[in-house]
Formats: sequence, C-alpha cells, structure tokens
Amino acid sequence: MLAGLLPYQGQIYLHDQTELKQAVVRHRQLVNYSEAEPLYPAFLTGQELLDLVVAAKKPTPAQFNQLIECLQVSPFLSKPIGSYSSGMLKKLSLLFAFLGKPALIILDEPLITLDALAVDAVNQLILEYHQAQQVSFLLSSHQDFITHGVPITATLLLENYTLRFVP
Repeated sequence: MLAGLLPYQGQIYLHDQTELKQAVVRHRQLVNYSEAEPLYPAFLTGQELLDLVVAAKKPTPAQFNQLIECLQVSPFLSKPIGSYSSGMLKKLSLLFAFLGKPALIILDEPLITLDALAVDAVNQLILEYHQAQQVSFLLSSHQDFITHGVPITATLLLENYTLRFVP
C-alpha cells in the first residue's frame, strides 16, 4: 500500500503532506520500492527498462553513474532481462529503488540472491542515503541487518498474522 501498488481504504500521508490518492505521481516520486523477486518483461533489455525508470525518477547524472558503478550492473544492461540470473534481477530492482530523490525506500528482502560484494554495496547505500539525505527505509527481511551495520530504529514484527510495533 505504501508503494501505491495495492488498493486500500483510508489515507496514507508521507511527512504529513503528500497523500497517495490525492497526489499519485508525487507520492510515487517520493516512495521507491524494490521487490523480493522482481518480474520484468523478458523481451526488454535492462537498459530499456532503466531508461523508462530514469525518465520517471529523474536522477542526476552523478547519482545515476554512482549507482551503476556501485551495483555493478553495466555488464548486463544490454542483455534481454529474460536471460538474467536472480542476482542480476535483484541488482536491477535495487538500482531502481535508489534512483531519484526518494523520501522513503521500501526494500523487500534486499539481500537475497546477492553476492557478498553486492550485499556490502546495498548496506553502504542504505547508510549513505539515510545519513546524507535523511531517506527513511522500510526493510522487509528474514535476515538480520544489525549484523551488517545498518542502524535499526524500530521493528515491526509479524507473529501469527498480528502486526506489532517494537520501538
């Protein structure tokens, strides 16, 4: 719902000012999302899909180049997405999540299928975006981020289908 992908009743505000239903485009510029197991059209190349996302998110050239290098996606962008490994798909999805000027980045299982270097890169990006740009993160995972040096300020724990907030 926060990512604007599912219907809901009520209102969702970001920083007490942007309500999803009233400002759909603005909300989607402020909230970025990376799925656990992304599915993209197999016939497109990574570059073609990236061009579309870049047009929507409008990153600076410096940000774009830094993310391409950090996540090491250049070697496979020219290939059809249908030929990607699960790790390549995940890196592409993470690249999309960090593009632009988000206020909130939602990462669903951000470390699965990644090699150790990519895990370090994602953790570093989370720290940099949070510290330098005050980006908030919602991390959904079975993995413990504390062991990776990511500061956790609150936890939502799902037990027996009951949502509980743990400060």
